[in-house]
Amino acid sequence: MKAFGYGVLGWFCAVAMLAPAGALAAHPHYIETEAVDLKAVLAAPPADGSPETLGEIDFLLARQKSRTPEEIARAKSEEKFSPFLFADVVGPWFTPENLPETAVLLDETTRETKQITETAKDDWSRPRPPFQDARIHPAVEVPKSDSYPSGHATRSVVIGLVLGELAPDLKAKLDARARQVGDDRLLAGAHFPSDVAAGQKLGTFLFEKFKASPEFQAQLVKAKAEFEHVRPKTP
Repeated sequence: MKAFGYGVLGWFCAVAMLAPAGALAAHPHYIETEAVDLKAVLAAPPADGSPETLGEIDFLLARQKSRTPEEIARAKSEEKFSPFLFADVVGPWFTPENLPETAVLLDETTRETKQITETAKDDWSRPRPPFQDARIHPAVEVPKSDSYPSGHATRSVVIGLVLGELAPDLKAKLDARARQVGDDRLLAGAHFPSDVAAGQKLGTFLFEKFKASPEFQAQLVKAKAEFEHVRPKTP
């Protein structure tokens, strides 16, 4: 039995030695989830059934009543978050096919941000609005994850700020678009206002953490060079 065990181990080591570089490596990391003290960054959300939560529900019901078909369509288009939804600000050329190095930066930043927000959601376990009040009719599919903080709001702020490093002339428009993504989660009935506000605060915090990462900075240099090369020289 021991001989078989050593044989398997030896086979695995041989495969590892023959595998292409990076094939068995983990994802590159810019920041570690464990390095973020979420409760030092964010306060706890309002309690279920509290006056604050009931006030937020009233806000969502009013927003639900006033939302337009165009707003609902936009919220649906953002349902599956992608860094490249900012193409409506940057331009139609802003695609992962045109910008592979930029895509590496944005995709990894998005992945790590999502991992952190999922940890925060598990810590606070706040039920989403439709599960607290049946009068709320979501315009998008309600994720199974908890509500606080908003992952869309967090990721959109982080990515908007990263893109601001690549296109400083578009910073104001990128910031407005990032906040619109968070606000669209409200009109869609998927989040409470305090979820979105917390996500936006967390996104700003995480961006500074990313900027402090040497690995992030190294990829940012590659992305900047690529972005400037591919970006059309005329408006």
